[in-house]
Amino acid sequence: MFIIDSVIILQSNHPPDKLPNVGKIPVNGLFERFGIDYIGPFPESRPGNKYIIIDVEYFTNWPAAKAVSKASSDTTIKFLYEEIFCNFGLVMKILSDNGARFFSKEVNDFAKYVSAKHQFSAPYSPTTNGKVEHINRIITRGIKKIVMNNKRNWDTMLPSILYAYRTKVHKTLNISPYEALFGLAPRNINDDSLYKLGMRLGLERLYFLMDKQVNQEEKVFKENELPIKSLSKIEIGDQVIMMKHLKKDKLDDTYKKKIYTVVDKFHRNTFIW
Repeated sequence: MFIIDSVIILQSNHPPDKLPNVGKIPVNGLFERFGIDYIGPFPESRPGNKYIIIDVEYFTNWPAAKAVSKASSDTTIKFLYEEIFCNFGLVMKILSDNGARFFSKEVNDFAKYVSAKHQFSAPYSPTTNGKVEHINRIITRGIKKIVMNNKRNWDTMLPSILYAYRTKVHKTLNISPYEALFGLAPRNINDDSLYKLGMRLGLERLYFLMDKQVNQEEKVFKENELPIKSLSKIEIGDQVIMMKHLKKDKLDDTYKKKIYTVVDKFHRNTFIW
């Protein structure tokens, strides 16, 4: 038997939503501040990509992202130039963590060259760049749900996940990042021929890539899925699953597939199974 501090009951690959820390960093206008970060490593894709570099425009929450093979200062500079400055022109501030891929002479020199102020979030405080961290979780969760057993193709899913986020109404803004940036609502799906074409091609590709045999492990796990419960309602005799704290990569399951039975309960959400 093991003693744990807390047992979280949730669907696999769907950790509890965390609200982004909005409003801690003031933004006065469009293209004033961009947050930037890396996600990964992921399993190496067929083209050799292992990371995602992402930026978020702080005024509209508009995200951009690209699958890349390495997280380095050279990759950062290339992304800043191609995805931010060539699309939106000069920006005032760039916010990142202080990892080597951002905190380097090369990145600092580039920021000075384009007259941008490079700012860094506090160490061990990712919520300082909360908008980026929030979208990081959404992208990772979306990829995990879509790739199924084709993990080497995760990078092909990135554009559709970005589209979904850009066109969804934001809780704080009450409009989508798309509308905030372009000044008009995205076209209705029923009238969007490009969206229909993308859906059709995506489904055809999905059917082609899926294995002929159903992944037995996935099937067994779904059959044994437990309903969502609050920690305060877990009682002796309940069946629970436990979150993985050590994962192989970003696409590894969030929860262990083994089901445990609670045999004793103590204060402060401490259990024995």
